Amino acid sequence: MKIKFFEKDGHINPESIYAGVYQFKIGLLNDEEENYLPLYIGESYSMLSRCSNHLYELFHNDPSYFGLTKEDLKDDKLQLIVDIYEKVSLEDNISNSDRDILLREKEIVAIEKLMPLSQNRTNDNLNKKRSAIVKEAIKELKSCNK
Repeated sequence: MKIKFFEKDGHINPESIYAGVYQFKIGLLNDEEENYLPLYIGESYSMLSRCSNHLYELFHNDPSYFGLTKEDLKDDKLQLIVDIYEKVSLEDNISNSDRDILLREKEIVAIEKLMPLSQNRTNDNLNKKRSAIVKEAIKELKSCNK
């Protein structure tokens, strides 16, 4: 699996160090990005830092967190895109709790809109059936590309 990590013009997008809502999308390598499927939506005061941790956990510990398998991680036809969904500008004097509430609200809106494969539709909890859902979605992606 190839990873595009906050890539912008061949480099890391400098905006990714800031607060916002991020997305993980999965698709077939060399396919148009609009054909990629939303896999996971999250929020953080530093998207770059949080997503680095996600990738470490995904590849080192447990790919099933996102509904993936070790075989998916080795599949050279797949690509995972990690990108900014929405950068959130924070006031200098905002409290940590207000920041967290704002980010959480924006994350829920993004989840409801994008309906990521690995999460429930109305909150950020992982779907208990995510492995089957993601497996079927990847199978569908591959069958459409034949």
